[in-house]
Amino acid sequence: MKLVCGSLPETGADLASQPTISRFENAPDERAYLRITRALFELYVRERGKHGAPERILLDFDSTDEPTHGEQEGSY
Repeated sequence: MKLVCGSLPETGADLASQPTISRFENAPDERAYLRITRALFELYVRERGKHGAPERILLDFDSTDEPTHGEQEGSY
């Protein structure tokens, strides 16, 4: 995100506080997620088509268990 905003990742000024970033991450609704998913899929297909079919595809799912306490948003 820093690079997109013209700042170096390691040495550039911070863009926002953690609470601001959390609000940004939680802002999209279901419709926005669907649009993002479609855009990423179309980008992948377009870029993949430039180099032919891959020999293999690796799907990396994060199974990290991070317990939450109380009734935190999204803790279901």
